[in-house]
Amino acid sequence: MSEERAPYISEEAGVVVCNIDKVITKKRLIRISEKPNSKLFKYLPFLRRYYPPRIREIDVSRAPSRVILELMQEEQFMKEQTVQEDDALFASLIDKAIKICRPSFPEITKEWILDNLSFEELMAFLKFAMKPLNDYLAGMVEEAAKKIQAVKEIVNENENQSR
Repeated sequence: MSEERAPYISEEAGVVVCNIDKVITKKRLIRISEKPNSKLFKYLPFLRRYYPPRIREIDVSRAPSRVILELMQEEQFMKEQTVQEDDALFASLIDKAIKICRPSFPEITKEWILDNLSFEELMAFLKFAMKPLNDYLAGMVEEAAKKIQAVKEIVNENENQSR
């Protein structure tokens, strides 16, 4: 029986090898226009034509596993909280964004996020950045549901045979 393998798993001299260095994830970028914070633009708005906003590209595909696991724990904690103040929720969302961005945008700060993202943009950012993790968890839930259904069918079958 031939076993289907991922491209990073090979067999070398009778030993199955999982080469993690060959795991390739699709690159996931977020583009954010950095708003100029110079007072000069406030008083001379025509200068914006000559100085377009800087576009930041943030790679969220290589977020460290430590960050992802921390975010999972934090998300679980937030679900368990029955009532959470809006300020605490917003601070938590900003903290998540900073943790995700830090590997590809080390100079990101809370102030940068507050100056350059609206709440809706921050939510879209987090939804996009967390999508691979959420898809993985949804797949695990679906797989667990299939196993539970299979066990229920076996139990029902055994009950019918014993009658």
